[in-house]
Amino acid sequence: AKVGSGHAIGLVMDVRDENSIKAAVEDAVARFGGIDVCVSCASAIFPQRLSEMNTKRFDLMMSINSRGTVLVMKNCMPYLEISAQKGRNPHVIILSPPLNFSDAVAQKVNTNYFVAKGGMTLAAMYASMEFSKEGIACNTLWPTGLVTTSALNHMFRNKPESLDKFMRKGRTPQCQADAAYVIATSNARKFTGNQCVDEDVLLKNDPNHDFSQYDYLTLGATREERLKGILTS
Repeated sequence: AKVGSGHAIGLVMDVRDENSIKAAVEDAVARFGGIDVCVSCASAIFPQRLSEMNTKRFDLMMSINSRGTVLVMKNCMPYLEISAQKGRNPHVIILSPPLNFSDAVAQKVNTNYFVAKGGMTLAAMYASMEFSKEGIACNTLWPTGLVTTSALNHMFRNKPESLDKFMRKGRTPQCQADAAYVIATSNARKFTGNQCVDEDVLLKNDPNHDFSQYDYLTLGATREERLKGILTS
């Protein structure tokens, strides 16, 4: 599919299954000739109080979030190494939280979820040290607040009224996408090992950045328009 001035292909990948990851990576390389940027954002979200935690759901989060991220990086790294050798400025961006427990973006609840997400951040930070000499940047990216996607639908049982009310607190995914673009176009040899927050990235790039463009209400005048692409059938 043509997207703006570029092209994209949709591939099915189960990050719990390494054969599935390998197949998707190989298909992408066959189509585009290599990999210059790896963005890992696959996650399962089942936040619960630790004393009430569902262990099966915790295992699912760990297998997708932490383990899945490591496997995706593992299978992309050989191509990112080639990208570095060719001077193509390769980047890995992991969508996971900064491990700063006193920071304003830190959530002091949902231990089960943040153990799984924190593993993603650790993977990025250690990979940044392992591959920095080769010129492969590894950074994390986290939203300032709620991102208005379908990821939380199951928590509201796909109820339009509840979803629409909750989503009004958030920003559209374009905010994360714009921040990821700034990171991916930075110098990989100089900007690596950072735990980034989207708002900080965009303000550093442009102190006058307009964040109103990401307001959930810009998606439409009616609930139906706003939830199109978010509400699942």
